[in-house]
Amino acid sequence: MRVALIHRNRPRGKQNRMVGWWAYDVPDFEVTHFPIAKQETVELNKFRDYDVVFWEDYSCYPTFKGNGPPIVYQVGDSVISERHLKNRQKCAEQADLILVKRDDLNKFRHIGPTRRCADCVNDELFYDRGFERTIDVSWHCRGTTDRRYEVGRFLKEHCLNMGYNFVSGTVGGEKYATDFSRSKISVNQITHVRNQRFFDIMATGACQLTNPPKEVSGELHRPGRDYAQWTTLEELKAQVDSLLDTGDWQRIARHGYVYVMTEHTWQVRARECREILRQELGI
Repeated sequence: MRVALIHRNRPRGKQNRMVGWWAYDVPDFEVTHFPIAKQETVELNKFRDYDVVFWEDYSCYPTFKGNGPPIVYQVGDSVISERHLKNRQKCAEQADLILVKRDDLNKFRHIGPTRRCADCVNDELFYDRGFERTIDVSWHCRGTTDRRYEVGRFLKEHCLNMGYNFVSGTVGGEKYATDFSRSKISVNQITHVRNQRFFDIMATGACQLTNPPKEVSGELHRPGRDYAQWTTLEELKAQVDSLLDTGDWQRIARHGYVYVMTEHTWQVRARECREILRQELGI
């Protein structure tokens, strides 16, 4: 299927993608990228040689004009705030099909055909590299909220007191992925709904220790099997100590790795997406 991929004109839009969607070539799709400005009028007739226009929502608010192939709108950031949701609901009015990554599908079903097609891993970047796991605990959640600053400071102090090897900070690309691959435990803090990092950590073979994710329909992960959980800082400390002392981090890491690599790689999601397009749009 020939796909015209509409996304914001950012460096990671076309290449060096951290997320799984469109990260590498797959048999199901032949993709051409069309980076655009944040707000731009897009003439649909320029895509007459394509089967579908696929529109990513990240800071990308085009106005489509004219006639052309069906528009698929992929929603990812509607969970951040009510403003983000209203904005994306308005954008979705232009689409022939709405694909929702994380949010409640009922928020979009009144607008048009809506299906779940979730986040996925770029498994050419996030994978178990076979490194020695010299990092006991890693923390790579950006301090965008007071809670994340608090958790980061708490973890750093506890690991220092216990003599654990601890790494943190805002890193990207290869460094971000390899830190997970060198970690026994990587701590996640979810602010809204299950985030991209939730899958990325498990894909590298690290044990994820996260606050409880909100349910996303169609996802069958289990706490205690695929990842460990914490809710309070005292529980976080106790979980870190227990997982390292008993070595149970290895069991959870193995299960999490199998879960993600079986259900949430880009190759898996691409096949799922291709079938949804056949069912909903007849293409």
